[in-house]
Amino acid sequence: MNIKKLVKYFIPYGFLVLRDRLQRKKKTGISVFKNIKYFRVDNDIPKKEFGDLILCNTTIKERIDENNLFEICREDYEHSIYLRNNTTDVKAYRDIFEKKEYSFFVKEEPKYIIDAGANIGLTSIYFTTKYKDAKIIAIEPEEKNYQLLKLNTKNYPNIITLNAALWDTSGEISLFDVDDTVGNWGFVVGTTASNLIRSTINIKHTTKAITIGEIMHDFDIDSIDILKIDIEGSEKEVFESCENWIDKTKCIIVEVHEFVKPGCVKAFNAVAKRFDRIGQAGNNAFVYFLSRDNYIKMT
Repeated sequence: MNIKKLVKYFIPYGFLVLRDRLQRKKKTGISVFKNIKYFRVDNDIPKKEFGDLILCNTTIKERIDENNLFEICREDYEHSIYLRNNTTDVKAYRDIFEKKEYSFFVKEEPKYIIDAGANIGLTSIYFTTKYKDAKIIAIEPEEKNYQLLKLNTKNYPNIITLNAALWDTSGEISLFDVDDTVGNWGFVVGTTASNLIRSTINIKHTTKAITIGEIMHDFDIDSIDILKIDIEGSEKEVFESCENWIDKTKCIIVEVHEFVKPGCVKAFNAVAKRFDRIGQAGNNAFVYFLSRDNYIKMT
């Protein structure tokens, strides 16, 4: 592993943290999306163009998050996608479907993908459309996110959803809601909040904790082709207890959250030494990919 590359990606980290926090504080409005056939609110006549939307109600049976859903039907996707208006769902949609944050070439078609921190299922949908034969395990600990994850993925039989948090041990764990600049993707898990940087922290609810080893055992996975990790600081604990699965993983795409929990970069660096390549995913300063045997190449 080339140490100079690690320095290049992580220094100056303070500047990147500041930029991230400023970006997360921006209002999440909705601009004109690409490749949209229509969107639907309140089951009205489908609208073919739209700009900024304010709070919009819906009569969809699965009522989630204060009835704030709207439906998007894309030209290049078979099934509708549901987002919560004026939330971080909108930025996640842009990052994944328009900026193509997870766009890369693979050496061979993946059989098993783990989407840890699946949120509302957008990455899982992106992957299952691209890799139709892959089995995807989508893990999300927060209850409302998980409800929307289930709704978004219900028409994809190869996506298996788990209402759980990825951790270094199994059992039950607390889910914390951190400060109000983060939104629906900023929930963190842990046994205590004392080692988190955020200023305002409240326990939201408890959830099941699960390990990668358990997932591999339960679903008879002998090798992980793609492991996507966006778990708001829990990558520290997961990477620090990776001996039984790390060498069975071809590629990791991870968002590193040193600004949430100190020690994430150190844990990431230790894992990175086990792979042949390290690179930055797209234009996101915090998302990195690790690959062995040239399994993936970023576009």
